[in-house]
Amino acid sequence: PVEGTLAVGAGLLRAGPGAAPIALRALSAGLTYTPEAQRLRLEQIALESPALSLGGSAQIYLRDLAQSGAPQTLLVQLALDWLELREAGLVAAPVRFEGGALDARIRLDPFTATIGQAALFEGETALRGAGEVAAGPGGWQVALDGHADTLSAPRLLALWPEGPRPGLRALLSARITGGEITRLQAALRRAPGAPARFSVMHRFEGARFAPGLGLPEIAQGAGYAVFD
Repeated sequence: PVEGTLAVGAGLLRAGPGAAPIALRALSAGLTYTPEAQRLRLEQIALESPALSLGGSAQIYLRDLAQSGAPQTLLVQLALDWLELREAGLVAAPVRFEGGALDARIRLDPFTATIGQAALFEGETALRGAGEVAAGPGGWQVALDGHADTLSAPRLLALWPEGPRPGLRALLSARITGGEITRLQAALRRAPGAPARFSVMHRFEGARFAPGLGLPEIAQGAGYAVFD
């Protein structure tokens, strides 16, 4: 095996000529490459960017090698020790998860990341998802689907993206003060040159919310909600 250290400073990651670059503040990891298995092992990953930061480890298998020896496909298995989201257009305030995992196939030209399964954990709450992110000549194309068995209403609102429906998160946060979300299904779609679309379906129980218009607060509400 070949061992070394990866250290990358601030800069921009470009996945394709038409896709907006991704800002990076720092990335470091210890690495071990096993040529026989075409496997790259990353330990003590530390990534910092304006949108998120994370720590963890990963195994990356190099596949579809070109004559130059460069891989055309990466099979990624990522184990997260922690992750913090702080993208202004995604979350209202930084949101931290205690751990997570991701399995993905990444084709490098054109860049296409197919996420077979992903999970983020916080206590007994698990958010799971899958989908695809691609960099095309017209920009980023995103198709992500997520689900959770149970989630508190305040936690869902903390994760509610602001971009697709400006102002809706603030309105819901002012009206909803408690409750349990179950059978959550969410989807995010974004096509080049078009606004992002976000949809959510879920059941709720024990909800407390103020309908406004001088009406009294409703407690122990239960039902089904769809946002599209």
